[in-house]
Amino acid sequence: MSADRSCDSCCVFPNFNVNIDQVFGGEDFTLGDTLVNDIGNELVLTDYAIILSDFRLIDSGVEYTIADSIQVNCGSTDGTENYEFNDLAYISKSSSFASIGSWKNPGQFEEVSFLVGLSDCYHDAGIDNIQDDSKLADLDTLYSAGLGYKTLSFEFSDSITIDFVGKSSTIGASQIISASTVAGSTFLLDLNIDFGVWFSDIDLQEDIELTKAKLIRNASEAIVITQ
Repeated sequence: MSADRSCDSCCVFPNFNVNIDQVFGGEDFTLGDTLVNDIGNELVLTDYAIILSDFRLIDSGVEYTIADSIQVNCGSTDGTENYEFNDLAYISKSSSFASIGSWKNPGQFEEVSFLVGLSDCYHDAGIDNIQDDSKLADLDTLYSAGLGYKTLSFEFSDSITIDFVGKSSTIGASQIISASTVAGSTFLLDLNIDFGVWFSDIDLQEDIELTKAKLIRNASEAIVITQ
């Protein structure tokens, strides 16, 4: 079969990439710095891990996802093969760029949505049932047997660690944008993470569950995708 007409860029899927800027109150910071939040508490952040997934671009209510997927065996009993989007972004303090995946839908988009966390299928599959080319394959240190992956984790200098593990940790976020993609071009957005916003009312002496609830509530304002 021959094509009706030639097309030099029809099958060249652009990459969806994000530049990552991580700040505290709009200013650069280093792990180990003493950070003072809005309520006057001093926080010394020594490490963290963030996993973002399920990126979608939205136009007039229609959602578009990346073209890349990965086979994930998450316990299907009927022989059905499970596929998940291979669009994960693992973020630590050293992260400044992430390639989300190949995008096959050129056009104008008015909104982007994503998850802080992973789908249930990834948690159920664990380490052994994910293909080697998954972006999770090298993150085995974040996996806890029987619980799932740490998808959000903060470590502080006073030996306080706050982990969000497994299915209950998923946080949804959505941002209004005005962006477009063209076949064969790279689609690039900026991702800003402001820990000053995220930790604005955090008191590490409070009950851990209250602290976790505040971190969940603040996440969608602290992680912002812009043009």
